[in-house]
Amino acid sequence: MDIGTDLVLDEHGFLDLSVYSAEVHFGNSYLYHDNPVTAFFMHQVVYLGIVVMENSIYFVGEYIFTNMMGPVMDKMLNHY
Repeated sequence: MDIGTDLVLDEHGFLDLSVYSAEVHFGNSYLYHDNPVTAFFMHQVVYLGIVVMENSIYFVGEYIFTNMMGPVMDKMLNHY
């Protein structure tokens, strides 16, 4: 998984994440099943999930990670 991020300061001076891209590499992995049709559909569902995740991060990733991960990072970094 490759995530492109920046650390930015918010209006209170806290560090926040700004995520602008993400790539998920499935590699040479394959989902095996006794039934080849089921294996094919399982593989396609996993790839569809990866594409959905990459595209959703591209469009709304900065909003989600900045607004949801920002308070978590503030707490973890002791409001540094």
